Parts: sequence; C-alpha cells; structure tokens
Amino acid sequence: MAYRHEADGAVTARFADGRTASADLLVGADGVNSAVRRILLPDARVEDAGLRLVYGKIPLEGGSTRARVPSWVFDSIFTVVTGGPGHPHLGLGPVEFSTRPDQAGITHTPPVALSPFGDYVACMVGAPADHPAMPPFEELRDLAPSGLRDVALEVLGGDWHEDIHRLLSLWDADSLFPLRISTANPVPVWESGPVTLIGDAIHAMSPVLAMGANTAIRDAGELTRALSDAAGAGGSPVDGVRAYENRMTDYAFSIVADSRQTGQQRVGQR
Repeated sequence: MAYRHEADGAVTARFADGRTASADLLVGADGVNSAVRRILLPDARVEDAGLRLVYGKIPLEGGSTRARVPSWVFDSIFTVVTGGPGHPHLGLGPVEFSTRPDQAGITHTPPVALSPFGDYVACMVGAPADHPAMPPFEELRDLAPSGLRDVALEVLGGDWHEDIHRLLSLWDADSLFPLRISTANPVPVWESGPVTLIGDAIHAMSPVLAMGANTAIRDAGELTRALSDAAGAGGSPVDGVRAYENRMTDYAFSIVADSRQTGQQRVGQR
C-alpha cells in the first residue's frame, strides 16, 4: 500500500491489488504493522514487548457452558491470573452483548453486515518469549489450533488451580491464534495533513489494561467530532485532523505508558 498527495489537496491511496482511491482524508486504521504509519511517520517505533500469547474464545451460547465457567470470571472487565513477572499468565475477558452484533448491524443506518456470534469469554495464555516451553513466534504462527492448545497447556503446566484447567477445557480450539505483543513509543509532534492514524496503527499497547480497542473507538469518535467541528467553523479537514491529533497523542500515549508499566509489574513485559 502507498499513497500520494495531489495538487488539489486530496490524497490518492494505491492498494496491493492495484486499485486506487482518492479522498480529502486518508485514515490509517491498519493495525500494528501499519503501512500508512511507515510512510507518514517513518521514525515511529513499535517495540516487541517480549510477550507471546495464545488467544482464543470460550463460547457462552447455551446455559451448559456458562454454568461451568467460574463466577469470578464475570466480576471484572478483564482479569489477569499470574505467578508474577517472568512467569506464565492467563487473561480472561467476558464479552456479553445486549444485542447480538448481526442483529444490531441491520438496525444501523445504513445497515452494517456483522458476524453472527454470541457471548463469549476471551481467554488467553501468555508467557515471556524466552519461556522454555514457548517456541519462536515464527513456529508458533505455523501451528495448527491443536498445536497451539498443546503449547498453552505446556506453558502453564499442571499445578494451576482447577478453575484454570476447567476454563482451558472449554476453549474453542478453532478460535485459537498466536499473538506477539507490541508496544508503541511516543511519537514527537508532527505536521498535520490529510493523512492520519487511529488505533494500533499509532498507539499499539499490551492488553493487560484491556484498553486497546476502547482507545481505538475513542479515536474514531474524537476524529469524527473534530472534523465536524472544523467543517462547522468553516475550516478544512486538516484543521480537524490537527485538533484530533493534539487530543489523541495526549490521552493515548499516557494509556500506552500505563499499560507498559502494568505489564512490566504483572507479567514481565519489557
């Protein structure tokens, strides 16, 4: 992916399949390995946090599975169970919808097609990258779901509480995938223009505070509000981008710093 600035102030994006698209504003929402960030902010650095995760879901559809999940799992938005820095850890986050996503999507204006899935518990097993039972990430990425489950069980070992082993027995094996945790360094002030970034593309953070997605959603809201305010005042999209970036870099990188500190204290993040 690449983009170029046009003489009239527009931006033209060129995609890997050869397609192009032009607009007044390009928003890079393309994740931790953002191609837009590499062009816009080539000196921005995203570091390996030194943690590897096997991430999966425990489906809660039907009463039988929910009844087998320990009640304490639902006490917090996100729970980390750990033996301390340098040791394996388990992360748990219940996701319960007031309206199932696909049903909510069709009531949106305009309608949005969303996947038809129900409530679940996000369940992840993590460890430092140098844990003796954790293979290199390239190998982890090539494993089938059953292999990822085996790695997670070996990493934890057999001496954890029976609640933990019960939870892992409820994992949906097909949902498992590996993650290499990254964290962004603060970016010096840059000149605003018709290209900007939201979410992990600019402020990747470790999941220990469960704030990454929330912060990305806030980005989208802040950017929308800033663009609307700029248009209402007779300004340009770049005026809105500048206001958004000033706010975003203030609130987002403080959360990245808190996440890094908490990750270092609890799970041995670098």
